[in-house]
Amino acid sequence: MKICVLGLRGLPHVMGGVETHCEQLFPLMKGLHPDDSFTIIGRKGYLPEEVSEYHGLRIVSLPHARGKHLETITNTIFGVLYARFVLHAELIHLHGIGPALMAPVARALGMRLVVTYHSKNYEHHKWNRVARFILRIGELCAVTFGERVIAVSQCLATDLKQRFPKAAAKIYFIPNGATHINTAKSAAFRSNDVLARYGLEENKYIISIGRLVPEKGFHDLCRAFRTADLDCKLLIVGDADHRDEYSKRLLQQASDRIVFTGFISHDRLQILLQRASLFVLPSYNEGLSIAALEAVGAGTPILLSDIEPNRDLGFRMENYFRVGDADDLRRKISQDHELYGVDRDKALQQYNWDVVAAETARVYSTLQAHGREGKPGSLSLKHRAFNSGFGTLAAIGADRWLRFLARGRGVILMFHHVRPWRPREFAPNRGLEITPEFLDVVLTELRQEGFDIIPLDAVLDRARPGAAAGRPFAALTFDDGYRDNVEHAWPVLRRHNAPWTLFVTTDFADGRGRLWWLELEQAIARLDRVVLRGNGELRDLPSRTMVEKGAAFEAIYRHLRAGPEERLRAITADLAAQAGVDTRRLTANLCLGWDELQTLVREPDVLIGAHTLSHPILAKCDGTTAMREIAESKELLERRLGRPVRHLAYPFGDASAVGPREFRLARQAGYVTAITSRPAHVFPDHAAHPHALPRTSVNGLFQNTRALRAQFSGVPFLIWNRRRILKIEC
Repeated sequence: MKICVLGLRGLPHVMGGVETHCEQLFPLMKGLHPDDSFTIIGRKGYLPEEVSEYHGLRIVSLPHARGKHLETITNTIFGVLYARFVLHAELIHLHGIGPALMAPVARALGMRLVVTYHSKNYEHHKWNRVARFILRIGELCAVTFGERVIAVSQCLATDLKQRFPKAAAKIYFIPNGATHINTAKSAAFRSNDVLARYGLEENKYIISIGRLVPEKGFHDLCRAFRTADLDCKLLIVGDADHRDEYSKRLLQQASDRIVFTGFISHDRLQILLQRASLFVLPSYNEGLSIAALEAVGAGTPILLSDIEPNRDLGFRMENYFRVGDADDLRRKISQDHELYGVDRDKALQQYNWDVVAAETARVYSTLQAHGREGKPGSLSLKHRAFNSGFGTLAAIGADRWLRFLARGRGVILMFHHVRPWRPREFAPNRGLEITPEFLDVVLTELRQEGFDIIPLDAVLDRARPGAAAGRPFAALTFDDGYRDNVEHAWPVLRRHNAPWTLFVTTDFADGRGRLWWLELEQAIARLDRVVLRGNGELRDLPSRTMVEKGAAFEAIYRHLRAGPEERLRAITADLAAQAGVDTRRLTANLCLGWDELQTLVREPDVLIGAHTLSHPILAKCDGTTAMREIAESKELLERRLGRPVRHLAYPFGDASAVGPREFRLARQAGYVTAITSRPAHVFPDHAAHPHALPRTSVNGLFQNTRALRAQFSGVPFLIWNRRRILKIEC
């Protein structure tokens, strides 16, 4: 495939966030797809040669008008025409909402189109009203004509999905990376030369990086530094592309203590980051700051303004100050800079360019794909039906005009993991996780759609025949007892005053339970070949590429779910041992322990429910084992937590996992309600079957408002259940 990249000044060694992003990303993309050709279009004013090569990429410099208002768009116009009529490109990748003004032209010329959304450029102070209006049109062009839109921060992706719900399905969050900073410190003699050039001493200067434009907030930093009594210097790395009054006023503050370097090479920047005592980013507007990620990679303590994209990085509160508040910034930089250290290894794992490249390549592949069944990330038949149904219902408005028939009295929602997005090449269980930002969207949508969010204890009273219909209800339930439910979901739930129920598997709380579906994922991720033996059969599955790993996981998962429980656990334990997966550590790291549960149960908005002892497929257990799993988990939770346990969630919960026997056992064990995962809304008829209540999943497969509104209407489930209200005889 011929791919053309537009929207950057150029590469290599051109300073800027978009430029660094492309310089790191596209050589890796070329490595992943060596048969594809990548052409990077740059601007003549920044590139010395008309045509050059860089790590397998072809770099072409094209003309552009001078001046900040026309430079980008004129170069993009030339670039789109060059891509179509000279390169005969099949796919064009635009970076930024300014270049996205040419998105309709690129599509009209027959090229596939991906747009990366780096920041809300129309919020930059350097633009006048006309320019800001035009940039907003560029944003609209990006989400309207872009076939895929990549946002570099979670908050940008969430915001786009909320403002452009019809485009939500094609908006992806893929962050910038941090792994391009060399972890080894440069040679001492070279470092000393660089420090001497700017009159610096190691660990005796604060560094900040960026273009000299108002939204970077350097005026706040200079003011805070001047009023602080510090025995160090302030180093500002960067310059203005187009010298204006702001940059001139800023440069006039240069002194023995405030040093401006102008644009510098990446090697020199790395040395300056590694020797600084603190990195400060005072920005008013960012996408996901590569400068901040570079500081993390260099091991430098960091202090950031508290704008949402910076908070997306997930550092401690100590690492942030109030944006625009020079006094708060002064107080922060006057403290011991070591207080602002961050977990470098964790950040490098989360912001890894190799994974960013793999995720971007996957986005490309979705434009090329035809008949992707059986490949990693493909949806099951049921999920494909729901996914198509959500879009169709939204398009014809059926989720609005049929909801009075399908919504019933309310809905019980099921969640599993709630945690920040983590870029991973192989993640077959990603459907079990959503982000905290999407949970916020869920709760906001529920309120906007007129739902009362109620505790699970109140569901039967609201569902009973004869109860006042009133507003529909929603009950929130979280399965398995994951720690991220407390760390990431609970703050969002508190903010919305939303009660919730946590269903706990007691073996997980003990730290000895088996998260076998995650063990299987981690084992396949590590193994190049998966061999299963037993019952006179041999399965030998290749597992080198992402496609092979996805196929292996799906085949093994289906095979294990169809067989006996004992064999399922034995095989996953064997594969985990082969791959070196520490199953106990996996459970201990992910699941809440008893001490944490004892603290949580005291909270008035939290209910603890039972999720069995060991999370088995109950229908595969004999009667004695099934009763023990159901009854003893209730008794154990009540004994350890000192609270009555009134509700049960069946593990897996579908028709293959639970049936009339389990419903009867739950009633005999004394539960008030027991909940399946059979998708439907709750109707008055369900009140007669409280141990077989339906529940709908809010999962990672459908993280968009279109899908949410369809789910909340109940229409897809009424159709899926063939217009029958789900009733199960116990």
